[in-house]
Amino acid sequence: MLIETETQSLQGLEAFLRGAFGRHRQALPAHDANGDWHARSFVVLSLIQRVRIRDHRLCGGDPVMSLIGSEIWLYNIGRFAERTGCARLSERLDSAERGTVVPRCNAYSIAQALGLPHETVRRKIAKLQSLGWVERSERGQLHVTRRWEDEVLSQLAATTTADLCAVHAYLIPRSEQTPPLP
Repeated sequence: MLIETETQSLQGLEAFLRGAFGRHRQALPAHDANGDWHARSFVVLSLIQRVRIRDHRLCGGDPVMSLIGSEIWLYNIGRFAERTGCARLSERLDSAERGTVVPRCNAYSIAQALGLPHETVRRKIAKLQSLGWVERSERGQLHVTRRWEDEVLSQLAATTTADLCAVHAYLIPRSEQTPPLP
């Protein structure tokens, strides 16, 4: 479970931060020899494509700029959660001055993480800055603004979450679904 309360286990988001994707990933069959893998592949690729198209539109038709903005945000928020804990993450981020509390990254680390040329990343960051979606400190440290969250991420997350629920219901038969945590 990704969204947690103080009384629930924090394994969900913490598992994502550590790359494990929680216990649900392990519960899925790697390849169902008896199932229709073409149908499953179609559903999964359809979901991925819908997200790409949505993201492409939200970022003005620039998929590389979208990748860079997303990677900066993942760094900022992921490191914040690692350092401060996962409980009430939105509440803590919304009440804070973002530029002073989230760990920042730099263009070089983003270029390395994405496997893109540094000059391309630098140009795209300048564009993200001009849109008010990324801020850069005097030392070149980057963080994504609330404006990017409002104009891009919130729309992308809301529609993709609904799509993920639909895909989950299709891919995992009820008899195989993991019961919700207490």
